[in-house]
Amino acid sequence: MKKTLLFLMILALSLNVFSGMASTYIAYTDEVPTIDGDIDAVWSIAPTFTPTVIMDAESPSDGLEGNGKTQIEDPAGQWRALYDENNLYFLIEVNDANPVNNSFNGWNWAGDGVEIFLARENGTDQKQYGFGYKVGEPRLYGSAGEAAIEKVIKNVTGGYILEVKIPLHSIGLGGTSPSAIKMELGINQSNTGNGRSAQLLSWHNSRSHYNNSSNYTVVPLSCGDEVELVSSIEDGEVYVCAGE
Repeated sequence: MKKTLLFLMILALSLNVFSGMASTYIAYTDEVPTIDGDIDAVWSIAPTFTPTVIMDAESPSDGLEGNGKTQIEDPAGQWRALYDENNLYFLIEVNDANPVNNSFNGWNWAGDGVEIFLARENGTDQKQYGFGYKVGEPRLYGSAGEAAIEKVIKNVTGGYILEVKIPLHSIGLGGTSPSAIKMELGINQSNTGNGRSAQLLSWHNSRSHYNNSSNYTVVPLSCGDEVELVSSIEDGEVYVCAGE
């Protein structure tokens, strides 16, 4: 009886763990989404991910509003990603009843917006792509202003959508067939426009994502449900396609 109970407990845990793993991959597409803020049908093949990790931040300095950890909308939103031979595509649906078009003290990161952090699987060619909230052309910072990057913000009921195309060559992967990338994605929230209230991250709490890929997560490309966790949480979550 005890062995049966133990088996059932392990089975239940396994199902719970791997049901979460299924959402941790970037889906391949042979249909290019139009970067216009509308949710094209092709996005239905991409799993969604909800950022829930509140970045640890200091008291009201450096462009922070309040303690920098005050979450306004819960959940902050969700995102999806696709890729093809040449580009990465991101669709971020942000929950924000009162999006603020602001650049606090000239810092576009210190207000409403989205930050995408990318690197090659080995952590090199790390870049931050920052998109401050502004309908149409976002407020850009980091590497988001690169000429080949397409981006748009569109208001929708209850918030806004950011849609982005980032060429693989931006992180040194042009002309290759990568099996994974390292990444992080965060949603910035501002309550009054006087700085950032909180940043909600997808995996790991760090104030150095903008210039350090060590806390990014390795995300496989196009594994579907065949995803396995291969490292301990203490070392940072790393996923691979099953069978690799």
